[in-house]
Amino acid sequence: MWKSFFLYTRSEQRGIIVLIILILLIVAARFTMPYWAVYFVNNTVDEEFVQQVRQLNAQLLAQNNSPKSDSLFYFNPNTASEEELKALGFTHYQLKSLIGYRTKVKEFMVKADLLKVYGMDTSLFIKIKPYILLDKQKKLSRKKSSPPPEAPQQLEWINFNRQEGEFWEQHILSDSIRSRIIQLTGHNYITKSLPLHKVNAYSDDQLYQWLLKNSRTITKPGDKLVALSPPHIELNAADTTQLMQLPGIGSRLSLRIVNFRNSLGGFYHISQLADVYGISDKLFNDLQKCVSVNPTLIQKMDVQHLSLKEISRHHYFTYQQARELKNLYRKNTTPKPADILKLKSISEQDWEKIKHYLIFSK
Repeated sequence: MWKSFFLYTRSEQRGIIVLIILILLIVAARFTMPYWAVYFVNNTVDEEFVQQVRQLNAQLLAQNNSPKSDSLFYFNPNTASEEELKALGFTHYQLKSLIGYRTKVKEFMVKADLLKVYGMDTSLFIKIKPYILLDKQKKLSRKKSSPPPEAPQQLEWINFNRQEGEFWEQHILSDSIRSRIIQLTGHNYITKSLPLHKVNAYSDDQLYQWLLKNSRTITKPGDKLVALSPPHIELNAADTTQLMQLPGIGSRLSLRIVNFRNSLGGFYHISQLADVYGISDKLFNDLQKCVSVNPTLIQKMDVQHLSLKEISRHHYFTYQQARELKNLYRKNTTPKPADILKLKSISEQDWEKIKHYLIFSK
């Protein structure tokens, strides 16, 4: 009996189908109505009105693009930029042609040469002709004239023979170099001067070397002849500052001496100083009178407790010599000099160098 509530007659079924179709049409119309409205409006607008609007827009555009009479200014076509040419009324193609002509063909010598540019409009040329300036004419500019360049400042030259301690305290940071400079300028005559900016640009050591190079001993009548005696330096204990007190030794050479000394463990003779890179024979001869060596300060090697790599780092040892020496100490913990001389890789000449750096048990 309950089935009677869910059964419809044929006419009722048709009515339901028609109702569903109407509902779908109403829903579809709801979403498509805006598009139909726009189409209707676009197809009902007066064509004459549209044409009038387009003409008005074209006129306004032409007025905006056309150069105003007050926008003209003097210019040189050989040097004018793209912005300047555009402001004068040149189109994009005209200014490109003009720039290409003056770059690849030749410069403009007379005003009429602008008519040779491809695409140049005669009416535009007539309008800008009074404002054309070439190299032979006086150039005018819309921009304010730039101020004249400042006159170069006069250099302040330093006479080192008149400077006292206060000047050197301001310009020399190193106390040791300052004392050397004061001593140098006090007993010698500096033959040249330097501008102040160069004095400030030089390092302490560079300025001292320059003063040393341009100094001479005072020999004027009435002046006391004073010869500066160079300091005496012990090479194994001196640092770079002390080494720079030696004649001809600057910051670089002093650092090389210290590095070479560290690679050895110390100097056993002053002749080793000649092995330092940068020390010439002449400089070495001058330094021999100023230096000494204390061999007791040498740091000797205990081969038995050093690795093969550490031994080979020594300046006087090759890798082969270090390996044979290490093998010898493994077999004999207390070798004698005669045992070392028996090694194939160590000659008597090598032995004279390395014997100062080895520890031998008594």
